Amino acid sequence: MQNLLDKFEKVFSEQTKGSSTVSRQIVFALIALIWAISYDKGILKVNYYTLFSLLFLLVFLILDIVQSLVSSTRYRKIFYTVREAIRNKVPLEKEEENKILSYCDKTDELTYKILVIKIGMIPISLIGILLELIRIVK
Repeated sequence: MQNLLDKFEKVFSEQTKGSSTVSRQIVFALIALIWAISYDKGILKVNYYTLFSLLFLLVFLILDIVQSLVSSTRYRKIFYTVREAIRNKVPLEKEEENKILSYCDKTDELTYKILVIKIGMIPISLIGILLELIRIVK
């Protein structure tokens, strides 16, 4: 059972790392780029292309928060269930352990789907930025 708890702690800490960190940095860089290409002579001029991109980037950031909340609240529930069993020195039955593992799998699947959606928003927002850059160059 301690191995199960160790697994939860590891997953708990790793949920906010990796791809989300890199993609979040890319999103902030793209927001800065939009600011740089839209700011002209002291005035922020946002057109449809940059607004389109900004909306997708903001949705990305909202989904990033949702992903963290979903992951942490779901794993917190599992963590406390297993911790109570360890404290009370009551072993989890095989059926209960399987339920917990299934819950973990569903949580991982959900957070992975959110991650894929988030990462998919980056190229979509790039389209608006590229269209704006083409418009500026013309």
